[in-house]
Amino acid sequence: MKQENTIVSRGLLKHVFATTKGYRLLFGALFCSVIFGTVTGAAFPYAIGKIVDQIFYEQQMKGFLFHFSVYAGLYFLNQCSHGALNYLWAHLEVTYVVNLRRHCFRHLLKLKAAIWTHLKSGDVTRRIQDDTEMYLEFIHRSLFYVLANAAQLLLSIGYLLYTDILLGAIAVAMMLIMAYSVRYFTARLRKRYQKIQAEKGLVDAWILEMMTGIAHWKLLNANQKVKRDYQSKTKEVLQEEIDTGYLALKSENINQALTLLGQLAVYCIAASCIRRDTMTIGQFVSCAAYFSTCAAYYNALCNKITNISSNLAGIRRVQEFLEWEEESDEPEAADFPVEKGSIRFQDVSFGYGEETVLRHLNMEIGSGEKVAFMGKSGEGKSTLLQLLCRFYQPVSGQISIDGKPLDSYTLSSLRSQIAIVQQENGLFRGSLRENILFSDDKSQDGRIWEILEGLKLKELVEGLPEGLDTLVGTGGRDLSGGQKQRIAIARCIYRQPVILLLDEATSALDEETENAVTAFLYQQLPHATILTVAHRFASVLAAEKCVVIEQGRVTGIGTHGYLLRNNGQYRQLYETYQDSLQSKSQIPHSKPTESPALAVFARS
Repeated sequence: MKQENTIVSRGLLKHVFATTKGYRLLFGALFCSVIFGTVTGAAFPYAIGKIVDQIFYEQQMKGFLFHFSVYAGLYFLNQCSHGALNYLWAHLEVTYVVNLRRHCFRHLLKLKAAIWTHLKSGDVTRRIQDDTEMYLEFIHRSLFYVLANAAQLLLSIGYLLYTDILLGAIAVAMMLIMAYSVRYFTARLRKRYQKIQAEKGLVDAWILEMMTGIAHWKLLNANQKVKRDYQSKTKEVLQEEIDTGYLALKSENINQALTLLGQLAVYCIAASCIRRDTMTIGQFVSCAAYFSTCAAYYNALCNKITNISSNLAGIRRVQEFLEWEEESDEPEAADFPVEKGSIRFQDVSFGYGEETVLRHLNMEIGSGEKVAFMGKSGEGKSTLLQLLCRFYQPVSGQISIDGKPLDSYTLSSLRSQIAIVQQENGLFRGSLRENILFSDDKSQDGRIWEILEGLKLKELVEGLPEGLDTLVGTGGRDLSGGQKQRIAIARCIYRQPVILLLDEATSALDEETENAVTAFLYQQLPHATILTVAHRFASVLAAEKCVVIEQGRVTGIGTHGYLLRNNGQYRQLYETYQDSLQSKSQIPHSKPTESPALAVFARS
């Protein structure tokens, strides 16, 4: 594409400029500091030349002191500009970059679920934490200093042309040759930097995945395989970095060789001019300094443009991330209350890419009903719950709650009235109290202890040294899968949602604890509509009715006894479940007993 062939595209500059909103005065002051420091610094060689001429030719203390005072004043102003520059840089590094990361994190929270399923956490972390730093690097150290170095270059060449046309011509010729060199190497380095950034993101994602499952790999004695995989992945990145380093070094060596040849030519011409008395010693000193400055600015310019390639690789990754599609409300959506919790699926179809999961599904669930979903893995049971949360949109058909289409509710109002507990539930870094309440309100401790007692967690928490103040999550106390599931259920009971979705929410519990938890949950949420996806029949027996899903369609609705008699798929699943229990317990097949949760529900 044409855009990729330019060092900096117009669209990318617009994107970077948009991120500076609210900080443009500071960036303007930063730019002025850079330019002022550049101009005062460019006058140093001229002032030194004047001082030298005063010593060798004029030999007047008054003139010497005047030019020395000018030099000292320029140096003072130059240092003041550098002090202002460093202060502004530090301030922007704290405020601008942090605000950019916040913007990226808010965008991350709004991403569509279809994008979440393909995210590599390590890669996203690198984009938000590391690549965002490239914006300030690009604006200040690259863009501003490229302009500053270009201005210094023009001033230096201007003085050389003013002093001797041939000296200026040599400087211009060297600039053109090095400009071609910069263009040649930059195009190649940019592609390599982009590849390195992408590969590092994937390696970070892989390392994070390995860290989360390190105990599993140890139990499988797969350390050698993980070690080989790590070496293989990092070897590719290392080789790419070595090749890129060689290319950058080659560019630098060519520029240094050109600089050396140019300096030799300048010294020869200057020596000839001094011998012919067409140049003073002070002018020679100034010309030598300006040409050395030219060489330094050439090399600095090359390095800055090379840095731009690296900066742009990171900026493009952040820009790409910010372009990922967010969830959004329909224009006519409003904050409607969910009063009854009745649900209707009308001719709903849905699929992930080309894979169709739900096919013209129709189903109605009454207000306050407790419904379980059964079916083989991959039949679309969990997908039904995700559609209700609006993580995905149906391909066709309509889902409604309380007679209103699902998309007529705003996302915030819908999700504030629906709660979901999944098989894997995250705990954020904070106390147990904060993980249940989403706040640190100690006045609710009585209610929390009541909920924990019903979920068979009270003794565990009471045994912890800090009780409800115990730190969990990253860096805190490690809880088992079953304990995490019950903490997630405790959140829901405290919230008192109108609709509760349970997706394998008790899979990590033994059946006795599962029955007790389910009974307590139904007791605490008697009027809530509760939809349960589970493979164990304890949850099915506790529900009022069960819905059988087969090949993306509803093939049966009814009580356990009704489905056992009239639905072959349900009967097969139940027999398989009973056979697994029989093989575990090594006891003869017996008639299933009623779940305690069902008994509690029946009494209620």
